[in-house]
Amino acid sequence: MNQLSHEEREMGQEDLHGVSAEIVEDLDELETSLQQLDRHLNAYKQGTAYETAERMNPEYVSDRDFRIMFLRGNRYDAKSSTFQMIRFFEAKLQLFGRDKLVQDISLRDLDENDRKSLQKGSRQILPSFDSANRAILLKLPGRRSFKTVENELRASFYIVMKLLESREVQIRGIVVVLYAIGRFRDSTNGVGYAENAKLWLSLPVHMAGVHFCTDSLKEYLLISAAVSLLPLKMRSRMKAYMGSHLECQYRLTSYGIPRELLLPCVDDDAGVDGHLVWYKEQYLREVSDELPEHLLHLPSLPREDDVLFGRKRSQRRGNRLLYQLVESNSAAYDVGSRSDKKDLTGTVIREIHATGGRFLKQDGDSKLWKEVSTEEAHEKIAQTFRNFRRPRARLAKSSNTKQGNNGDSLLHPGPKDVLFGRQRSNAGNRHVRQLVADLSTEYESASKVGKGELASHVVREIKSSGARFLKQNADDTWVEVSDNFARSKIAKHFSNNRRTQK
Repeated sequence: MNQLSHEEREMGQEDLHGVSAEIVEDLDELETSLQQLDRHLNAYKQGTAYETAERMNPEYVSDRDFRIMFLRGNRYDAKSSTFQMIRFFEAKLQLFGRDKLVQDISLRDLDENDRKSLQKGSRQILPSFDSANRAILLKLPGRRSFKTVENELRASFYIVMKLLESREVQIRGIVVVLYAIGRFRDSTNGVGYAENAKLWLSLPVHMAGVHFCTDSLKEYLLISAAVSLLPLKMRSRMKAYMGSHLECQYRLTSYGIPRELLLPCVDDDAGVDGHLVWYKEQYLREVSDELPEHLLHLPSLPREDDVLFGRKRSQRRGNRLLYQLVESNSAAYDVGSRSDKKDLTGTVIREIHATGGRFLKQDGDSKLWKEVSTEEAHEKIAQTFRNFRRPRARLAKSSNTKQGNNGDSLLHPGPKDVLFGRQRSNAGNRHVRQLVADLSTEYESASKVGKGELASHVVREIKSSGARFLKQNADDTWVEVSDNFARSKIAKHFSNNRRTQK
């Protein structure tokens, strides 16, 4: 560690603790790295599987996003990315054969034994993130099961490449937790460890932190010795712990990994349920609508058209449609009788169902999403109507009480308000920037009408919290702008966000 520069040590420790600064890609530097990567590949490709893949499909190996994935995984080091791309195609050729060399691997490409190894849950993508919003890959050695080591390697290749479909995962990296306590200790005597380590060096994923947990002194000493032999930059992002379930789980919380995420996975009865829910979604998407019997009883992961109930507002399409329906029917709901209100909530339910959406809530213990009953959906939607009414009532009261001597309203910006102008850092402005960032990918692919609807959604989202859109006059007084004006400004925010990402 002492041979690393102070900056390198700091970066490693910040990554490990989940407090590293947000990575902002510099477009000019990215272009330079891409050019360097191309030159290095031309220099080193001779006689490699990469060269074979290039002959088979030049567009596949030169795809810009594909190459950027390797640069991100290697923190934009072009030479390291070059050698990893060459190793990647060598591994892919060995595991899947020449026919799959220039194809993205799907669940269809895994044979029965590969899929069995994958379903055992020795590698699981946890349903939520660490404190730095990084994906967590949990490895449970005690669940390892395979007919041949190649079955496990193909399953590992598949699950990591599924993670890397996310741009956020490519940029932020992942956190790996190797949990070998009690029954989760490996019973294979380390069979396949060398092959797995070699494969991991071929995959373009940045491991921001690796945590080893064990209750065996022998394993702890072996792990510590193995870590000491690794390159310094890798070593600074690794940590080993020895102790009981409780002791190790609380140690992990100090590194931003919530204990409640681990508990469902190490439960004796349901430890693999969350993983099988994930597997079920991949099966439906990539293999067939007809599920194997052992997957039929499992709940599903949320889809884009679903409405998710909970404290944190979701930005998925189903929730946006719900807020839009509530807004358009709010006047009728406010003056309606009890039966009228029940009819309106029923209308909203039918509209959501018509899009293929469902109403889901997350189980507090298992963290799995489950569909609520129709009666509970009615209650939740009625609550959404009432919540929508309250901010409007507060605004009306504020408008009636804050009058100047000449009868004009004197507006005073609040912390939630969005202030238009230069260098505004109000909480409301930060909220707008976060919403725009969350929806930017969908905005880019939307039609002109769709872009307008997304801008309208941001306006509704801000106003539903009781906030306003304000601008300052020449005399330093504040006035509330129209929704059309606010929408045009939000559209400008989306355009500016696109420029900064390019």
